[in-house]
Amino acid sequence: MFLIKKDYFILIDEEDLDVVSYSSDTGTTPDEIISTTEAGTIQEINSYISGRYDCSKIFVDTIEHQTGDSYSKGEFLFDATSNKFYTALVDTTASDPLTDETKYKEGDTRPALIRRHVVNISLYELHTRINPRNIPEFRIQKRDDSIKWLKMVQDPRNNVNADEFLPKKDFGEKRGNDISWNSKPKLTHDY
Repeated sequence: MFLIKKDYFILIDEEDLDVVSYSSDTGTTPDEIISTTEAGTIQEINSYISGRYDCSKIFVDTIEHQTGDSYSKGEFLFDATSNKFYTALVDTTASDPLTDETKYKEGDTRPALIRRHVVNISLYELHTRINPRNIPEFRIQKRDDSIKWLKMVQDPRNNVNADEFLPKKDFGEKRGNDISWNSKPKLTHDY
C-alpha cells in the first residue's frame, strides 16, 4: 500500500474511518476495504498523470517494518515504534538497525500533495459504499477539487508546477514519430 492508516487521520478521525470502512461481510476486514479502495484511487490518479510523470516512482509501496526482516535496496519502510519512514539504501540483513545511516535513509519521500489527493478520493469512495445518496458535501467538494487539480496537472499548458515534486517520465531522446505527408511538390505561381 502507498498510504499507511495514519495518513487518513489528517482528514478523518479514526472512529469515523472505522465507520466508513466497516463491512458486514465477515470475510472482509476494514483494512482490506481501505486497501482495495486505495488501489482503485491510485489507478484513477495514474490515468490522469501517467502521461507526464513516472507513477512507478510516485506510488511506492510502504512496507511496515518488522524487527528481524531483511529489505532490498530501494524499499520504503514505516517503523510504527518510532513513527518514522526509512528507505533502504542497500540490501539489508535482519540484524541491521534502522538507525544505521549507511544502510537506511530516514524521511518520508512520498509527495504530500499526492498523499492528500489519494486520501480525498479514497474517503469519497469509502463514503459511497455506505450510502451513495448521503455523502457529506465537503467530501464531494474535496474529491472534486482533487480531480480538478489532477486535470490541471495532466495538461502541460496549465501553470501547475508539479515538476518540482513529481518525477518526470523519461521519454528518451525521441519523443514523437516523424510524420510524412506524401504531398505533391509545392507549386509556385508567378503573375
